Amino acid sequence: MERPTPDPERRDELPELEELLHTLPEPKEAGIFVTAMFSDKAQDVIFETQAAGQDIDPITARLIAYNLTAHAPDELETARLRRFFATGIGSHEHLKAEYLPLREHQAMEPEEHLLIDSLGTYLANREGDRPRQRHRARRMGRVLFALLTHADGHRDGLLFKTRAQVGELGAAALGLRLARLAHDHGEPLVAFLRAPAVDATAPDIEALFRTAYIGERDELDAVRNAPDSTHPITWSTVEIGGRSYVFHG
Repeated sequence: MERPTPDPERRDELPELEELLHTLPEPKEAGIFVTAMFSDKAQDVIFETQAAGQDIDPITARLIAYNLTAHAPDELETARLRRFFATGIGSHEHLKAEYLPLREHQAMEPEEHLLIDSLGTYLANREGDRPRQRHRARRMGRVLFALLTHADGHRDGLLFKTRAQVGELGAAALGLRLARLAHDHGEPLVAFLRAPAVDATAPDIEALFRTAYIGERDELDAVRNAPDSTHPITWSTVEIGGRSYVFHG
């Protein structure tokens, strides 16, 4: 599946969207059309920001929370997600306690996993302990989304992007190649493909992954405090299924 990747300079839309947030019905009272429309809009923004090597914006994060609250099974708690949708307030740790059970629910589709992972990545990077990138990421030409089927039968979304011009067959072949690498390296490679400025068509993509991958979030302090670290470390955090993976650059 490919989404258009228009110019991500969409800041003029944000005040209008923020105003709309305050007029939406309660998530559980919203109709299917309303929630589907905002789900599609959130996915479009995710593809746009991936193409630009950026994180989603705060308004899109709140729209995702709205959709998750609307679709949540009655037995799952969503009070903190509702508060985040209404106010934008909520910690990564507290919100994860609600969105992670949603992601693991059998009724959730890979496209919804993408929404949840993007919300988690936004929250992880919002906590304030990630150095800002000194370089500006080059814009990608295409962003694609494929299904990754695991040995146990469950499916995940494989999101990848490229500056190269690839046709439909080339994109399918690239997806298969990346799926094989994902089977070999697991979730860290899936997360790496979503990190800023990673071009999936790079011939040495596996070597780039091995060089860039630091580990999970709790391993970051060891890298920061390494005695041979003579330069400031910049990194990107990408969340997949509630686990935060950290990469150099």
